[in-house]
Amino acid sequence: MAQERSRSAARQAPRVRRPRSRREREELRQKIVLGLIGLAILVAVLVIVVPFVNRQVLEPRRALAHVGDVTITRADYDAQYKFNSLYLYDPSLLKNVFSAYEQNPNGVRSQLQQQIQQLPQAGSPDPQVLDAMVDNAVLVQSAPDANIRVTDQRVRQLLLRDLGGSSQPAASPTTTPTATPKAGPTPTPAPASPQQVDRFFDMLSSTAGISEDEYMKLVVAPQYVRERYTDEHVPKSGPQVHVRHIVVPTKKEAEEVLRKLRSGVKFEVLAKQYSTDTSNKDKGGDLGWAPKGVFVKPFERAAFSLTRPGQIAGPIHTRFGWHIIQLLERSSNRKLTDAQRQQVGAQLVQKFIDEHRAQLKRQGRLEVNLPPTPTPVPTAAPQG
Repeated sequence: MAQERSRSAARQAPRVRRPRSRREREELRQKIVLGLIGLAILVAVLVIVVPFVNRQVLEPRRALAHVGDVTITRADYDAQYKFNSLYLYDPSLLKNVFSAYEQNPNGVRSQLQQQIQQLPQAGSPDPQVLDAMVDNAVLVQSAPDANIRVTDQRVRQLLLRDLGGSSQPAASPTTTPTATPKAGPTPTPAPASPQQVDRFFDMLSSTAGISEDEYMKLVVAPQYVRERYTDEHVPKSGPQVHVRHIVVPTKKEAEEVLRKLRSGVKFEVLAKQYSTDTSNKDKGGDLGWAPKGVFVKPFERAAFSLTRPGQIAGPIHTRFGWHIIQLLERSSNRKLTDAQRQQVGAQLVQKFIDEHRAQLKRQGRLEVNLPPTPTPVPTAAPQG
């Protein structure tokens, strides 16, 4: 019993810690210092690596929109921003750079490098740019509903055609082309060769980060569907009217113009005096020949309701103002010009897109994700 009490007392007695030696204290201090240094290095690495991973890996993969089976990522948007900023949002504009590159490869390479260095970062997505990208995604994805088959081969053939030879002088990469009237027939240019296009996109990829695959997906494929839709759904001839108009801001002014017309004042005089349409007021308000599908609907209905030359309709209200319209000529079957077919085609294509966007939205297969305060970025030139 005494032994047990002795052992129990020994267990309960407090243990006296042996003081650390100087060497042990120094080793502990070194461990703490090394731990703090390691922690500082870890924090520094995280400060550098996390933003880098977010910027280079996670952010480019972020979905900005889901369009049916297609996802538009931040990387897609950044590519589109680059095309728009460099005025390469249309193959007919890219052709300028291609033609210049064929004549002066080093000069074009150097100029593009300078432009890329001066190009600001895209910033927050612009709703207008993203909306146009959604439209294009809807169009390409819905192409089978218009009996249009989109393949890589067909899209690349269009690219080769659009980058084909031209009798026009090569322009600067930043120059927007303008049409130059020529006397006599214009020969059809031969398409560019696949080898030329490969070399060209190798240069674009190395200097501007623009790949052929990105360009074909975001620019050429939608253009292919638009062209095919126009070819197959826009007639080559049809009813047309030749009208002129006077447009003013208010109905009261339109009624005043109408009273003066009825009192004998000439239409062209009143157009020059009153019309806010500066594109044609000095021509007496003459709009030329137009088929259905060119004018806004209220104007179109009024213009095509006129049956006798000289007959007047109005005041007609549209988003542009109040119109007085006069019929000059009418034809039941007049050939459409290429420009007219493109105008009508653009209207029909947009209607096709709007219908399929609405359908995808009803199905819950259309979602656009935008930050609350977007920053504006360059956009493509508006289509006429």
